[in-house]
Amino acid sequence: MRRFDEQVVFHRLSRADVSRIARLMMDETSSRVEAKGYELRVSRAVMQAIIREGYSDEYGVRPLRQTIIRCAPFLPLSPCPSSSLGSRSLLPP
Repeated sequence: MRRFDEQVVFHRLSRADVSRIARLMMDETSSRVEAKGYELRVSRAVMQAIIREGYSDEYGVRPLRQTIIRCAPFLPLSPCPSSSLGSRSLLPP
């Protein structure tokens, strides 16, 4: 078995780094929602709230994905006008 005996130093992410990572994760979530025929729009204020909730000094952005998944059902959706899936109701039957 190989071991790595050196010390690794990680530097804390900047606010810009965290925002970039959060935007990439949200874009990924938006793509999945768009594939179902909806459009997900997230305001800057909501994004900042998700970042505050999902960033930890101890764990960095590790909790961010779970925060996005937890918040996604409460974000506003609208039907995609160009969707090949046609018009869909935003409310469950």
